[in-house]
Amino acid sequence: GMRGIQLQWKDIRVARAYPEVLPNLPAGRQQIILGRYLPEGKDLKGTLRVTGTAEGRAVAVEAPVAFSGAEEGNSFIPRFWARLHLDHLLAQGRSPEIKEKVIALSEDYQIITPYTSFLVLESDADRERFGVKKRMRMRGGEEFFAEGRAAAKEDLARQQMLLAKTW
Repeated sequence: GMRGIQLQWKDIRVARAYPEVLPNLPAGRQQIILGRYLPEGKDLKGTLRVTGTAEGRAVAVEAPVAFSGAEEGNSFIPRFWARLHLDHLLAQGRSPEIKEKVIALSEDYQIITPYTSFLVLESDADRERFGVKKRMRMRGGEEFFAEGRAAAKEDLARQQMLLAKTW
């Protein structure tokens, strides 16, 4: 196992990695660390240096790190990171500045917090009926349902035209 674990990134600019303080790690266990890095418009390569103590001795391990095609198939990671960042912000207290940051991040990533909630209405007509202003955009869902609705209307119109033809 390792104690007092510290991470040092070389050649990759990393910010807001969570957990900020790494726990002691028993032998054979792993720790997930989520952070943000500065994409520089190219594949990034660098080194991650992990230091700590194991069995009372100082230990340092270096591993190559490559972020190539990092956006592909990882759409869940930004939201996962945002949840950890929100937890970090909420732990800092209830000042107006913190509250503002929490609300903005919550709305950006669509995560419920003590300061936000979500009301799901099925259509613009429902929003008008209840006087609710649309502030959020459902990720990919609205486009999916709009396409389905348009296809269904088109199919219905085609079927009705075929029926009218047989009269």
